[in-house]
Amino acid sequence: YLAQQWELRPGKGLIVYPEGTRNQKKEPLKLKTGVLQMAYDYKKQVQAVITTNKELMANEKTLTITRNVTCVTSISKPVDPTAFPSFKEFCDEVTRVFEDTWKDAYGAEVDESRVYLPPFGLPTPGF
Repeated sequence: YLAQQWELRPGKGLIVYPEGTRNQKKEPLKLKTGVLQMAYDYKKQVQAVITTNKELMANEKTLTITRNVTCVTSISKPVDPTAFPSFKEFCDEVTRVFEDTWKDAYGAEVDESRVYLPPFGLPTPGF
């Protein structure tokens, strides 16, 4: 299925939860490697995007929404699978990058973070 989706949308990204779930803890879970194997086989770059406090802002498990929650997003540089001679080395690097990106997001001081500005002059979201 994923191979078909990548072929239908060349040049487009794919968002996955490589931990196998939307993690609501303050530490990363072990990455699952199925999608990473496909990225390696199809030579697709991967990138870690970690956002803090999402579960406080909107939690589908408890059906709660909280206003004025500060979220910090950290985005890694892409990891190119063609730079690694083996899948294991690629996975090791992706895991390192994922964990570093997690630490960067959860270790950020709010005053160090950039405030979100909507693109293209769109209004700031509000209630």
